[in-house]
Amino acid sequence: MTQKNRVEFEMVHEDAHPLHKSTLYAAGYDLYSVVNEVIPPLGWSIINTGLKIKSMPNWMEAQIRSRSGMASKYGVFVLNSPGTIDPDYRGEIKIILMNMGHLPYDEGAYDCRTSIVQR
Repeated sequence: MTQKNRVEFEMVHEDAHPLHKSTLYAAGYDLYSVVNEVIPPLGWSIINTGLKIKSMPNWMEAQIRSRSGMASKYGVFVLNSPGTIDPDYRGEIKIILMNMGHLPYDEGAYDCRTSIVQR
């Protein structure tokens, strides 16, 4: 990626997990939770990632997307999917997760929750 297309992230929580792709050709980077929380059936929660975007070109956006495995196994997905992160947003990246499953969903710290894709 050239310098003008570069997106820089910053860890703002001591338990934040560095960005990485789970496979070589993955479309997005994995995002992780820094909290332990239980999401009840038909409930939602705002999940902290401990990351923020330090800089991003003004013509680009980042998107938070659901993981297909979480949706198919547990009925848990990003409520406003895809969640858009504007190029001028500098707060912590947070994820709104919805549990449409029949059982409470145990949101453990360091569990991979979603993907972030740069577009």
